[in-house]
Amino acid sequence: MKQKEIKLKYEIGQRIQGNKRNITITNIKVIQEERIDKKGRKSIANLKYYKYTCNLCSFECGKHWSIKNREYKDEYWIREDHLIGGTYCSCCSPNPNIVVQGINDILITHPYLVKYFKNIEDVYTHSYASNKEVWMKCPDCGNEKKSNIVNLYKQGFNCKKCSDEIKYPNKFAFKMFEELRIDFIPEYSPDWIGRKRYDFYFELNDKQYILEMDGGFHNNDNKMSGQTKEESQVIDDYKDEMANKQNIEVIRIDCDYPNIETRFKFIKNNILQNDKLNELFDLSLVDFNKCNEYSLSNLIKIACEYKMNNPNITTTEVGKIMGYHRDSIRNWLKIGMKFGWCSYNADDEALKNRNINHSKNKERYSKPIEIFKNGISKGIFESSSELDRKSEELFETKLDFRNISAVCLGKLKMYKGYTFKFV
Repeated sequence: MKQKEIKLKYEIGQRIQGNKRNITITNIKVIQEERIDKKGRKSIANLKYYKYTCNLCSFECGKHWSIKNREYKDEYWIREDHLIGGTYCSCCSPNPNIVVQGINDILITHPYLVKYFKNIEDVYTHSYASNKEVWMKCPDCGNEKKSNIVNLYKQGFNCKKCSDEIKYPNKFAFKMFEELRIDFIPEYSPDWIGRKRYDFYFELNDKQYILEMDGGFHNNDNKMSGQTKEESQVIDDYKDEMANKQNIEVIRIDCDYPNIETRFKFIKNNILQNDKLNELFDLSLVDFNKCNEYSLSNLIKIACEYKMNNPNITTTEVGKIMGYHRDSIRNWLKIGMKFGWCSYNADDEALKNRNINHSKNKERYSKPIEIFKNGISKGIFESSSELDRKSEELFETKLDFRNISAVCLGKLKMYKGYTFKFV
């Protein structure tokens, strides 16, 4: 049995650089293995293994968790042929096969994901790029589900029980507008666009604008709805055309971020690089970290906290505080009720809103009204209701009290050639 001569490719202290690795050899061992070929001849194979120190992540081939063997090991050896083949450091490679606490465990590399893991041990035995399924839980309602770790990293955690269904980019823009301290309308759906809606509407310097935060389905097929990217483009083009007919300029921000880790920087940079937004606003006034923090919040819990701390507050009032329609607030409070986050009764709330609206309408429609034609006063009436009753006799046209009040409140500029104001 002939023994092969031992020839080592590397030596202790040698530094290996290139191909995104930078390691220094610290130890060598040779294991002799007896082999038998097809003809029954025996030989000795010298299997050469190395230890190293990674000059990038500081891994020293010591204690680690082996993803393949699912166990902790005291030391790590790498075969010579793998080193020759250009293998990355096993700890800091893009797809590591070991996990070293304090270097590449999820707690260190992606701490914001930790709150979604049901078993904390999984945080120390997986990397963010692992395709293994583990049990996860919603940090808000405690709902549990089995999910792929790399999907959590790329797509985030979508709780089917307590999700507020407001997408990250839209929350981001919402908070940005608040930081800029301008009036805006989210989920804008005027009559001329039918059932479709825009993300945001705002006015500035007597001009009208729409801001659209274009997510991934604008550039890719939407597997959930079945809508292709071509169909999405047709819809976008139609919405742009309809807005242009109303003399409204549409601003679009690309929000098709590659993964959840980069989305904050991706969306922030696209906003900062948008020429129109820079022309309209001083974006240095925006604290984008606050935008990110708000985007990660659960709006259901926020709405429920308002309701819990102020039991007599209405959904309309909560909506005004948060900037969302009362229908959204109503749905969020119903969901929050299931988790004990607030006390809410839809029937009691509807009665309360009716009483409040009745009082407001009574006050609104009983105020003295002055009517103008071409800027010239045509008289003062005790209320919009009185003007409604007498309009046909006095002005030969029927004026509805609701539209009269709408002009007074600034919701309409003119009504049937007349303007009105409260006296």
